[in-house]
Amino acid sequence: WPVRLADVPPSGLHVRRRDVSEKDLAAFAAAVGVGAMSSLDVDVHVKPYRGDGLAVNGRVRAEVTQTCVVTLEPVTNAIDEEVEVTFRPEDKLKPHLVEDEEEGLSI
Repeated sequence: WPVRLADVPPSGLHVRRRDVSEKDLAAFAAAVGVGAMSSLDVDVHVKPYRGDGLAVNGRVRAEVTQTCVVTLEPVTNAIDEEVEVTFRPEDKLKPHLVEDEEEGLSI
């Protein structure tokens, strides 16, 4: 479900997806590293950000099946998260130092 910057008006664009095909659910599950995804509900507002990016705010709900690390049995989990994220072209991002306990500082 790509959203192109050129298609987003200054006031923003409401994006709602909840009737997701089994094929798309399987693709999302693989992308996020879970065994299966039985439902996905995306309800977000997308607006332009700094002229060359997009800001996304809203809620994502899903039901996923993961493997228990102790018993190796499948475990179903409900996901219900508020999201707030910005997307910008890679060449506009500024590198910053990140402290890692094992590696020390890195960019």
